[in-house]
Parts: sequence; structure tokens; C-alpha cells
Amino acid sequence: MVKALREIGKLEAKFEAKEVKTPKAEKQKEEVSRSTAPSPIRPLTGGKVGNDVLLDSNGEFHGTYSQWKAARQAGKVR
Repeated sequence: MVKALREIGKLEAKFEAKEVKTPKAEKQKEEVSRSTAPSPIRPLTGGKVGNDVLLDSNGEFHGTYSQWKAARQAGKVR
């Protein structure tokens, strides 16, 4: 029984000695260099959905005068 306790004490001393060395290893892990991977891609964005100009199938404009004026200046309505 005494012999077993001595062996446990030796093992414990070995583990404590390794724990003393680990702070140096932790410092090395903190000094991680930046990745050489390329920067992430910029995802595609969708355009506007729906009609910009409020025209029906007959070509008649349905909207306010200010909307018609803005569309006329943008060249979307004749």
C-alpha cells in the first residue's frame, strides 16, 4: 500500500512539473499569425422588384403628377 502511494506521488510530481511548463505553451498559442485565406466574397444583391413606372398595357400612366414628372425626367415615360 505504501509503495502504491509513493508511485502516485511520483506521478503527481510529473503532472505538476508539466503544469508549470504549460504557461509558456499557452503564450505561444496566443501568438497566432493571421490567416492567409482571401477575404470573404461580397454576396450578390438583387435589383428592385416590380415596375418603376406605373404604366398599364395601353401605355397609360397611373400615378401622381410628381411620379409622372420624375419618370419623364428619367426618360422612362414619353
